[in-house]
Amino acid sequence: MNHRWLAAAVSGLIGAFASGPATAQHGSSPVAAEPSSPGGMRSPERSGHGREWRREVMEQLDLTSQQKQKVAEIRDRQQRAAIEQRARIQIARLDLQRLMRADAPDREAVLRQVDEIAKLTTELRKSQVGAMLDVRAVLTPAQRGKLRDLRMGWEDEGEEAPDPSAPRR
Repeated sequence: MNHRWLAAAVSGLIGAFASGPATAQHGSSPVAAEPSSPGGMRSPERSGHGREWRREVMEQLDLTSQQKQKVAEIRDRQQRAAIEQRARIQIARLDLQRLMRADAPDREAVLRQVDEIAKLTTELRKSQVGAMLDVRAVLTPAQRGKLRDLRMGWEDEGEEAPDPSAPRR
């Protein structure tokens, strides 16, 4: 079966530890790098129900204080790394735009810059997935099973599971 739902649920857990108004306003999940979601799935984050969804998942998983602390640490570390990486990606995109504005763009330089952007984006995605795996490792087997049950509930109700690659606001 597709394990995308587990990644979405874990990313929701990471997002559940938002602190401060800036996080609440601009999205609370660290998996926010991609502008669109494969498969066109729409996450609760984008539909305005993300906070309620995370709260529900947190209650149903019954995380210990220690688990909550570990997840919060993972989330903080990931957010900081993602902010820095997104800045590097934006700078690389500006460099690409500069190269493309030339009267006669250097094809090799442009293609190298495209490769650089792809590399930076891949690094960001790997970091996001790594954080999701780190959070999953914090959960007990029973809690991971509960996440699977929640996923089945979403599908039974005709709802889409949260998409970890959907942009957060």
